[in-house]
Parts: sequence; C-alpha cells; structure tokens
Amino acid sequence: MHFMRLSFFMALGPTLGQGLCLDNAVPESERAFIQDGGGNNIKIGIFEGNWPSAGLLSELIKLLMEEVLGFHSEIHEKLGASGASPIWALAGCRDFDAAQYDQKQCGESETVMHVSLDSWIGSYSSLYAQMRKDHPTTAPLDLGSMGYSGEESVYVQTYILDEAYRSDGLALDFYKSPATSAVLGTAGYDVTHHNAKKHFSSIHAIPLNEMARCNETDFSTNARMYDFVRFSNDYDGMVRQDDGTYVAKCPDGHWWPAPACRSNHSECIPLFTAGNGWKLQAIMQWTVAYGMPVAVGISSTWGNYVKHSREQRALHYWWVPDSTFIELKPEPIVFPRHSALEWSKGDKKTSAVGSYVAKMVSSNLASKARSVQDFISQMTFELSEIMDLLLQVTQEGRYNVSCNWARNNVERWTAWVPVRTNCYAGFGLANDEGVHVTQRADATQCVVCPEGTFSEEILDETGKTYRCSACPSGTYQDKIFSSSCKPCARGSYSDTPGGKLCKHCDVGFYQALEKQTTCSACPADRTTRLLAATGEQECVCKATLIEKDGQCIPCDEESLWCPVGSTIEKLNSANGTDDANGPYVKEHYFTYASDPLEAYKCRNSLCPGGAPESCSGGREGLTCERCPLGQFASTGPCSECGDWLAVLWVLGLVLLAVLVVGSYYVFSPRYVAKASPIFRAQCSGDIAVMVLQNVGVVQVAWTSSQSLEVLGFTSLFVLDLKGAGISCLFPSPAGQYAGVVLVWPVVLCTILLANLCSRIPCGRYNLSWDNVRTVGMAGKFMQIGFTSMTNIGLMPFVCFMHPNGAFSMLTHGDILCGSAEHTLMQICGGCILVLAFLFLSACMVFTLLAPHWSSSDGTRKTLGLVNFLIRRFQPNAWWFGCFLLARGPLLSLPTIIAPDSAIMQLSMMLMVLVFSLCVQATVQPWQTPWLNMADTISVAVLLCLLAVSMGCNEIQCDDSVKHLSVALGIFLLVLLSFFFLLAWIGAIYSKVTGRDLEFLNLAKPIEPEGLAEGFQNIAQKVRAQEHDQLGKAMSDLCYYDLHSVKLAIQALHEAWNVNPSEKCRQTLSGRRICSSASIEDLDDLDKDKPLGEDAPRPPADDTDDPTSSGELEGNQVELMVPELEEQKEGMPPAAVVSHAL
Repeated sequence: MHFMRLSFFMALGPTLGQGLCLDNAVPESERAFIQDGGGNNIKIGIFEGNWPSAGLLSELIKLLMEEVLGFHSEIHEKLGASGASPIWALAGCRDFDAAQYDQKQCGESETVMHVSLDSWIGSYSSLYAQMRKDHPTTAPLDLGSMGYSGEESVYVQTYILDEAYRSDGLALDFYKSPATSAVLGTAGYDVTHHNAKKHFSSIHAIPLNEMARCNETDFSTNARMYDFVRFSNDYDGMVRQDDGTYVAKCPDGHWWPAPACRSNHSECIPLFTAGNGWKLQAIMQWTVAYGMPVAVGISSTWGNYVKHSREQRALHYWWVPDSTFIELKPEPIVFPRHSALEWSKGDKKTSAVGSYVAKMVSSNLASKARSVQDFISQMTFELSEIMDLLLQVTQEGRYNVSCNWARNNVERWTAWVPVRTNCYAGFGLANDEGVHVTQRADATQCVVCPEGTFSEEILDETGKTYRCSACPSGTYQDKIFSSSCKPCARGSYSDTPGGKLCKHCDVGFYQALEKQTTCSACPADRTTRLLAATGEQECVCKATLIEKDGQCIPCDEESLWCPVGSTIEKLNSANGTDDANGPYVKEHYFTYASDPLEAYKCRNSLCPGGAPESCSGGREGLTCERCPLGQFASTGPCSECGDWLAVLWVLGLVLLAVLVVGSYYVFSPRYVAKASPIFRAQCSGDIAVMVLQNVGVVQVAWTSSQSLEVLGFTSLFVLDLKGAGISCLFPSPAGQYAGVVLVWPVVLCTILLANLCSRIPCGRYNLSWDNVRTVGMAGKFMQIGFTSMTNIGLMPFVCFMHPNGAFSMLTHGDILCGSAEHTLMQICGGCILVLAFLFLSACMVFTLLAPHWSSSDGTRKTLGLVNFLIRRFQPNAWWFGCFLLARGPLLSLPTIIAPDSAIMQLSMMLMVLVFSLCVQATVQPWQTPWLNMADTISVAVLLCLLAVSMGCNEIQCDDSVKHLSVALGIFLLVLLSFFFLLAWIGAIYSKVTGRDLEFLNLAKPIEPEGLAEGFQNIAQKVRAQEHDQLGKAMSDLCYYDLHSVKLAIQALHEAWNVNPSEKCRQTLSGRRICSSASIEDLDDLDKDKPLGEDAPRPPADDTDDPTSSGELEGNQVELMVPELEEQKEGMPPAAVVSHAL
C-alpha cells in the first residue's frame, strides 16, 4: 500500500500527458491490489449510478484512490439504474437491478464492487433495512452523508412558469394557486377553476414507440400499485388480477391518466419519468390527491426521457444534484411538507424528503483496504459545490473536472488521508515489505492481520495502534482481520503458536477441555469411533473386541461382527446384519442370549444372524435345527404335524411289509447270463437308485450354499426322514435316529417271520419259502440299503468343531458330541455298522466262492445266496456288485476324515467317484450296453456336479456357479428318467411284440443261427489246419481280438462242459461265473440223449422275469448243457451251438 507524501501535494503541475493528475502521484507499477476470498489479486471496484453526480464522484474517488492512496481501482461497467442499486451491488448481488427481490442473485459470489458515492438510499430505507436483515454479513456499510441531501420532485420548465404567471396569474410551481385567485386557496392545477393544460403539450404529440409499455414497468409491480390504491382509493385507475394483485390501468398501454382528466385524455398534461418508473407511486398519489390533470408516462430510454423533458411542454421528474437539465434551470413543484410517518406507512402524497445521499462501501473493504474506507468516511461536499462541478462537466468532461478539483483542494482532501501507522482493529503494523513489526518506529504502514494472528492493541507516545501477534498454543484464528484468537474446542488442540486451525484429536485420543495443547490417549484396548473425541467416555472397545462388564474381551471374528464400540447390550439388541456400525452374529452362526459370545456354526441356511438365538422358518434350539413340538421340517420352514401325517406313516409301513413279503415271489435266485428286456429295465431302476443314493450321501458334505433344492428329495434315498415328519413320531433326535436304524432289523425280522409263517401247513397248498431264496431276497434288501446303512451308521462318529471349541454331529448340529443323546446314537450307529460289516464280509466271501459254486452241479443251488450281487453283471465281472457295495462306505468316509472342511470332503468323494467311474468304464460290467452307458454317463454327470459345487465356499456361492449346479442337477434327473423310461418302454415293447428294440442294445441283435453257421465254417477250417498253422494264425491277432477269442472259447467250454487240456487251461485261466450255471436240479436231464435242433428243453419253474408264466423267454434260455464227450461225433455242430447259445 502506498500513500503520497503530503508535503509534495502543494506543488502542482500539468501531468496529464504522463497519465497522472497529481505531482508525485503513486505510479501504476507501485499500486497495490486487494485480494479476494481465494487469495487472487483484484482491483477496488467502484459502483457508478446512472446519473451525472454519481459519475463525477466515481471519477474523483478513482483518481484519489489510485494517485493518493496507491490502490488499483476500476469503475464497474454496469451502471446502477436507481438509488437502491448500490444496496445490492456492494453486497455482491449479480443482478442488482432485477425487478423482483428473489431475482437479484445475492449471496452467490464475492462482490467485485467495493465503493459507491452519491448513493441515493434515502428513499429506500426499508429495502436497506431488509437487506441488512436477510444478508447481515454481506450488506454494505453506510459511512454517512455525502454532506448534502438530494432533492427530487416533479419539475416544470422556467419559461412555462413565466408564461402561466403572466397570462393567468397561475403559480404552476405550487400545488395551490396564489391568494389572488378568484377562489381563495384553490389548487393551481384544479381543472374546475383553471385551465393549466393550455400551457402544455398534448400526450398525443408524443410517439407511443418512444414510451415504455405499462406492463413492462413498475405500473405492473404489485408492491408499488397496492400501496397506491390502498392510500389513494383510486380503484378506477387500477386493474385487479385473478391472483389479487394490482396493475395500473393504461387505456393505450403507455399512459396512465389521473382522475382529473381520465374522462378526456386530450386534457391531460404529459408528465415524464424514466427507468422502471422513478418515484412513480409518489407521482401518482400527488396527481390524485391534488386534482392534477396529468397523464403519467415512462420514457422508453434515457435518451427519450431527456428529449421529451427538453422538447415537450410537459412536467417531468428530476432530482438534484444532476446536470441533465441544469442549463434549463427548471423549478420543482412544491407539495405539502414531508410527513415521515405517512411515508413510513407507504402513503406518499406529501412531498419527498430531501433524500439522504450516502457514502457506501462493501462489508469486506475494511479487511482489504482499511485506509480506503477511512479516507471515504471523511469525504464531504456541499450541494452547490456539486451543482457547479456538474455544470463544468458539461463543458470540460468529468476527468478534467475531477483532476482540477483535486489540484485546487489539496488541503481539503489531505485532511481525509489517515495516518499511515494509526492501525485499526483487524490491522497491524508492518514495514515497507509488508512484514509484521511490533513497534511503530519500525512500521511504515498497516496491513491486515492474516490467519493465525490477531490484532493486538498497543499504546505509545503517539497514541493507540495495533500490531499482528501470533495466536498462542491452544488457540487459533482461521480468518484474516481478526482482533482476537479463538480457543481450541473440546476434542481439538494446538501445539504451536500461530495456528490457523486447531488439530482434531486423532482416533484413540480425546480432550475434554478447551484451549489445550495436547490430547489424552485412550486405554490400550480402547479407541474412539471418530476424530475429535471430547471425553474418556467416548473411548470404546476396538474392533474385534466387545465390552462385557466394563472390560474389552476378544470377539470371535469367524462368527461375530464386532466393529469399534461393540458391547454385549448392542449385540443382544441387534436388528439383522445390515448395520455395519453395530455388533451382530454373522449369518450361518448361532449363539445363546445367555452367553452370546459362545458361537456355534450352522450348516443349514436357517441361521440368519443378527441378535443371538435368531432363527428363520420357525426353527428353534441350537443351530436352529429343531421345530417346536408338534411340528416338522426338512430344510425349509416348520409345518404342523397333522392327522394326515400319521395316516401316511401307517400306509407307508404297511406298504413296506407288503413289499418285503411280495419281493420273494418276484425275486429270482437263478444266474442267467443273458438279460431279458424286463431285467434290463429293473437294472435301470437299480442304477437310478444307486446314483440318487450317492447324491444323498454327497449332500451330507454340502453346506447350505452348495445344497440344491431340486435334489433335496434324494435325502429320502439315504433314509433322512426329517421331511417325512419322523419328528412327529420321535420328538428327540436320538429317538429319530434309533427309529431309522431299526429299519434294517425290522426288515430282516419281517423276512424271517414271513419264512417261518410260510411253513405253517395251509391245506393242499404248499406256500413254504425256500431258504436259499429267502436269504438271497434278504441280501437284496441289504444290498439296496447298504449305502444308506453305512452312511447312517457313521453319522454319530462324524463331529465338526464350532468356533467356541465344542463339537456337534455333522448331520445333527444340535447334538453336541459327548452328550448323553450322542452316546445313545453312537451305540445305535455301532450296532448298524457291525451289521453292515458282517453283511459286506459275507458278500465278499460269497463273491469269491461264486465262480466255484457256478462250476459245480452240486453247489450251483448255493449260488442263489449271492445271486443278488452277481445277477446284474457279466460272467467276467461277477465281482462288480461287491465293488458297488464298497463304494457306499467310501463315499461316507470323507466326512469322518475331514469333518470341518467341506472342500476336503468333496475332494475325497470326487476321487472315490472318479476311481469308480474308471473301473466301470474299463470293465463294462453290466449285462447290456444300455446299462453300461446309463451307469457311466450318470456317474460322470454326478462327478461334474460335485466338481462345480466345490466352487462354492461354506457361506456363499457365486450366482453363475449356483445356476450351473442347478442346471447339472436338473440334467442328472432328466438323464436318469430318460434311461429308466426308455428301458421300460423297451421291456413293454418286447413283451407285446416278442422283439427287442435295437437301439437299446446299441447295435443290431445277434442271430444265433448265423453264429452257428459261422462256427461250422470255422470248424471245417480248423480241421483242415495243422496245430502250428492255427498257432501262427492266433499270433497274428491283436491283443483285443485275442482277448475276445479267449472269452468266446472260455464261454463255449463252459457251455459244452469241455474239459480243456492243461496248456489250454493255463491259457484260459481266469475266474468267472459259468454261463450255464443254474440252481435247478439237473438229475432229471437225460445226459445220453443227443441234443439236436428238436431236442426238448427242461421246463423252467423260476425265471428272473416276474411276468413269466412258467415258460422260458427266448433270450432267457438257460444254458443247461450236459457234459459233452469227445466221442459223440455224430451230433450236428450247428444244433449244439444253437442250443448252447
């Protein structure tokens, strides 16, 4: 900031050529800028009103601020339209001349105008008061009067006054005529006594296009017109709108006629005003109150206004000081003395007060350039002085007039310049470089105190001044131009002097007092939720800890969500798992309200989390496993146990008993190498049951995220009877488990009881059951349920660990391992496992003995004991039934090996099924290609399903993985249904037509007669060949062809009972079931009778076809061929082969 040295101002000289007015003026390069709120350099903005006196004084203050005070300044290009304009302009209102208050756009940005002289705000005191109320921080400051008052009224030209007075004795500059009038005291414009109109022009002489339309000016502003009609009662001159507002009634859209000439517009005296309607309400009230025959109009432009007022014989609104009509010397019309009370109410029929003309600055100028504000506050002028200057402006221009005034009045404005080191509050002493100093002797200027400092008052021999001092520690100041520092609030601190802002206490710290330099730390296991904690009570437990009895204890992260500030009370009142700011039990976990930190893992989807003991689907109890008494459920919500359920259980048990007894009569103990279509259909059902049982076992390892509703029913195939309502019969889990375990003993006892009952004599009917067949039938039931038996038997021995260290059964999460219920279930499970072990052992022994039994006539009937295992498979793969039995326990073992890892369980199950699939695909054990294909494809799809399910974790599953699992599950069911239904369609077709469907054998059927002829051709060829030649021919065959020849020779040896040589026996070594094996007694067969094409066949009293009527089907021929002796050469070979096949 720069100030001119006042001692040089007396020496004046012409400097206009150099762009400066005063000698030793502050050059432009040394002038200072002020800063806006963003710290950017800006010039001091000067607001100029759109009237000559404002323009003159704006030019003068610009010159003084630049050349004397040393500041960059500029006059804003947008001129104010009225005396109210600086009120809004200096407050930063972007559209300060907008007609409506809410359109002025105030408070949107910092002001760019800071100074306004000759501000006619006296007529707008109410608006200024409202502005200070609405915008107290940005409303401009009134620095006092300019030293003169503005005068505004309706003026009449001097020559018109003289003419009226000379001709009629009328004093048109007074609202009443003189006392010499015919009627004492009547109005000079009163049409009943005088014709003042004859001295004026007609309104019709003014072109309408030079006049503003009423609806575009204050004639249509309700705030003005409402007060007018309220106090004048001139409702005839107004139009009431639909919304209750008023607008002036202008018949031609441009002129508003007063009542005195409203009936005859040609008698109206034109009265001009400008802008939006300067002083419009007062003018309208004057014309009504004093009977003036006037038509009020608003010139469309300033130029038209000046032209109309100069060229027309008319009245016009004007004010002083102003130079527009100064050479015409018009006179104001005198109205009754001003009534401040009436004007304050809005009634303006008295004369306008001498308008208060103010010096105004923006509210922030003191903080940016206090010396400028102090300088302006001292400025004063007289009205006559301003009028003389305005007259000079018309001849010399306002810059020259301003410059001459500054040169001629040095002493006058020098007194306005403040002392450089007399700082005011908000400022402080500084040297020429702007660096703060503490003593006046080192200072040359005053600058605004920046952030982090305050303006401190000091006294010296010169007087009072201020310096900028740093705020002490514990305080701060975030604003410039401040006289004090603020104490740091609670929760904050300042550890260094000169702080612009206090620092918030970090998380884990607090401060309960104000004006502090440090924060206190929370205890080690506690922290604060946010910054700026105000007391130790805000120190809460850290994340993963929870407060119990005033102590912070660890919170299990696996099962509980414990954010910062967790407490037992908040945990018990948790509402779901959506509020991450509060503690809750995580989904798939369960805790008791009495001990909410002891968490149990739920393998089902019925533990929604949230508050302790939360269960969905109406469940209750540990891990939400149980339904209330009298209800049951499988995986979904609980349902009521109704009477219908008891009826279904009774019907089911009766059906089971009938099935057990009836099975004896459809079960065949005979091994037949060639499967009939009906037997093929039965085996298709066996494959479907085995695959669904495997799915049921796999579901034990599946978590809630991996399980599939579409395969939920498969749990019935492993006797998981929860969905069947077993809890309605046995409320306790141990009772339910025992009831399932008893299924096998009950079935075996039922079979034994039926066998014994069949021996009771029944007249001439012999219903006695054969023991071998009975045992085989019992084995069949055991074989069907063996996978379920081992799976159920192992259940009590599979325990998984909860987060709290406790163990529960994998399939009954509410049974804690080691409890009394669990012990009882282990006893039951151990018993059923012993039964399963004995059965498996017997099956393995019988399977090993089966080839021997099948090769001896004396033991063939014993083969019926194991026929349920070997009947479905080829003679070479008779052992595959035992392999399938072992697969069931192997699928259940992973749950024992890795009970806490679903992925490990599924991985091991996957390996078991892969090994099983490899063996099955290699051996092709089933008797027909259709069955081999069905088994292979079904297990392969199950493998895919198992592999895809491993892509899910124990809690959640990706949507794409879940959708793929569902698709594979549905595909598996469709596939099993496809194989089963087509097999039975083939069986029915064969029964009806006597022919088999070709595609079910995956090839055309082989005709035995054709094979017989082939054998004859081969036999002839063989007889013609030497032994060495045959050996050479055999050696040329590939491995698979040699293997096929070996199997064919082995089958024919068995069919014809050929006793091979030692070398041949070594070549054909390999155990298998003899194709001709039968449990029938062959003693009645005439071994000496040659078998030809017409040889009779023994009747069959039992077949594997439950629809058989005692006669063997063509494709179920028993190969009961007697021993063939080599010497029987007369037997036709074709007949032998045909019979054998």
